[in-house]
Amino acid sequence: MRGCCVALVACMLASLAWADEGGQPSLPVKLKADSLRYIETDERVEARGNVYFEFEDITVFADEVQLDLARNAVQGRGNVRIVRGSTPLYCQFFSFDLEDGKLNVDRFTAELESEIFMGVANFSAQSLQSSANVYEGREGCFSTCEYLKPHYYLSAGTFYYYLNDHIEASSVWLVENDLPLGLALPLFYMPYYVYYMGSRQVVYLFPEIGNNKTYGSYAKNSFDYYYDTGFWGLLRLDWFEKKGWGIGVDHHYQIDGGHEGRVQVYNQDETDTGAYNRDYVLEHRFAPQENWDSNLNAKWTKKLFSNGRREDQLQYSLGAGGKDREGNARLNYSFNKNFLSAFDQSNVSVRRTAAGTESGIEYQLDVPNLTGLDRQSLRLNGSMPLTWNVRQQLNVQYEKNRVLVGVPYDQRLDYTYLFQHQSPFYSSLQVEYKRYVDVDADQVTSDDALNFVEHLPKATLHLNEKDLGLFKVNAEMEAGLIRENRFISSVGRNRDFTTTRYRLAPSLSKDWTLPLGTQLGWNVQYDQLAYGPGDQLFKLTEKVNMSQTWFGVFRNQADWMRSFSEGNSPFYMDTRGGEAHRLNEKASLYYDNPDRWALSLVTGFNWLSQKWDDIIYESLIQPHGDLRYTNRVKYSIENKQFVDWVAQLHLHWLQYNSWDFSYTRNLQTGELQRGQSEIGIRLTGFDDHWEQDGEAVTLKLQHEYDSRSQTFMLRTWELEKGLHCRKLRFSWNELRKEWKFFYEINAFPDQPFGLSNSETQGLKLEGFLGQAVKLE
Repeated sequence: MRGCCVALVACMLASLAWADEGGQPSLPVKLKADSLRYIETDERVEARGNVYFEFEDITVFADEVQLDLARNAVQGRGNVRIVRGSTPLYCQFFSFDLEDGKLNVDRFTAELESEIFMGVANFSAQSLQSSANVYEGREGCFSTCEYLKPHYYLSAGTFYYYLNDHIEASSVWLVENDLPLGLALPLFYMPYYVYYMGSRQVVYLFPEIGNNKTYGSYAKNSFDYYYDTGFWGLLRLDWFEKKGWGIGVDHHYQIDGGHEGRVQVYNQDETDTGAYNRDYVLEHRFAPQENWDSNLNAKWTKKLFSNGRREDQLQYSLGAGGKDREGNARLNYSFNKNFLSAFDQSNVSVRRTAAGTESGIEYQLDVPNLTGLDRQSLRLNGSMPLTWNVRQQLNVQYEKNRVLVGVPYDQRLDYTYLFQHQSPFYSSLQVEYKRYVDVDADQVTSDDALNFVEHLPKATLHLNEKDLGLFKVNAEMEAGLIRENRFISSVGRNRDFTTTRYRLAPSLSKDWTLPLGTQLGWNVQYDQLAYGPGDQLFKLTEKVNMSQTWFGVFRNQADWMRSFSEGNSPFYMDTRGGEAHRLNEKASLYYDNPDRWALSLVTGFNWLSQKWDDIIYESLIQPHGDLRYTNRVKYSIENKQFVDWVAQLHLHWLQYNSWDFSYTRNLQTGELQRGQSEIGIRLTGFDDHWEQDGEAVTLKLQHEYDSRSQTFMLRTWELEKGLHCRKLRFSWNELRKEWKFFYEINAFPDQPFGLSNSETQGLKLEGFLGQAVKLE
């Protein structure tokens, strides 16, 4: 909720200060009324009846206006309306001293327009006085409801407006003004409130009120404050029935010299358990120059969540980086200590990118605090172009682990070097050298159970796809010296084997468009492996897919795949596997559109097992976008019985209401296994008076099937009442045993309300104040 927009009023009133710099008024005015009287002895002009007073771009309408030429003062009374631009201001009396600039206004009201909100806002004050650049008001009220009796308003006992800077208000109440019997109820109180002008105004955040098993009843309060772009934030004051009070601040700052950041502090001592919760955050960024910056982030969180889960950890990080004409660089360090799991982790990294070259180094240390076990790792990586089509890359990873204090570290080093080349004749040529090094020199027996593969080296060539007309050809070739270390658990020892390995993997593909709406695709891939000892292994995979659409009522999709392998490999990584021979089929009858009305049958056959897949019967009914119903029934051909039934319903009616429902039933036992339901119903308000759903009452219900009680249980429900210019919402969550209450002011009418000016007829006076008066 925006603060009291007194600034909009005060800016207009300030324009009434029309004395010139010399203090001697000599300004052009226009005055007309039903009756004009010039009293020469008092040097005073009295205007009565439909008075019209004009000065520059300011127009005043009143029942009476007096111009005191001796004291350089103007005053008016009776249905006063002051107009500047398109916004009228109303009062019963005003007086203005042209020499000292003092303004007094009684029983003041205004209808304000601003980019801050849509439509019109109403403001009133019992009295308003000005002195220099300060306006002082008593009993001020503000509301964005355009009704003569607004549904809500903000009231302030006193307020001070400092011209074009800020407003200070005291004893501020939010009052609900739309209760039965015409009663008004104060809802929230703020002893002191400050509202600053500019692009960001202070926001009052309404409390979150609720109750759950962990906190009991609670109220979370937030107060936004704003001084300028370098000093603003949020105050928090929370109350929990079981835990007590929590207080905190989330402050954002910006300091000259490139410093900016955020400080968050929150404290709560639990009265029931004696535990304490803390949330301390520091985020600082220093950017003295455009091309580089540094940051410091620190966070200690000791928190209790609403579901009863606790968190206790310390985190901080440091970073610095910059850029030049060639690239950028970054240095980061982070540390994380988890007190609940007794686990520490630290990480440092350096990265650099320049002229197409990328490089980095990262070190990570994980140290649990319980047994002395620790884990360390170091990673290096770099990539750089040698020529426009040649690139090299190096990746190194070192790991060091220890399970108990006093035992040797288990250490290993893995590194990979890649050489990549591109050419018009092939898409990629890659040479990879990959090694594993046992740094601890077999001091740790667990090394014997390691599995790793080394390339010493391996070259891979990807050829460009060729369209030969009859079919398309793709091919991939590999050659290399491979070392495989594999732990064989059945015999309890390692098998370390090294030999050359060659691979050729060509593939052919073709697509056809056939009569009767048939699309046919064919693909065959041959994968041949050969090894130094003379072993060979090959695998052949064939695929055919066909899709058909007949006469706008039938659609069929069939996919056939067969693969088999023969031969032998000395490497465990090249298992034969992959034996398959199956057919998948989906046939659908539909009307008009297959995504709206359809009956489908899905099944398949596996030649290896000589078994049929389960038959799935699917039905889809969607006469329009607001209604969709699907059924899926599964039938086991092998067991000759139905398995389960899954149904889903989506219904949206009367533009505002919806129902989403789904369930799964076991057709063998007849039991319902799973079920969910979500219903949204609008009870009142179907005219869409404005964009925020008017004054509608809506109810949302969410059910879930409970298998123990075999009933649908209400899990959450929410009742929401639109109140023209604000909203009430109440929700209940059965799982957390939690209810919440929300009050929101979020509606501003999209049709502004105002009064038009009418031309006033009568006597006229034109001239200059302080000079001769001419009557017409």
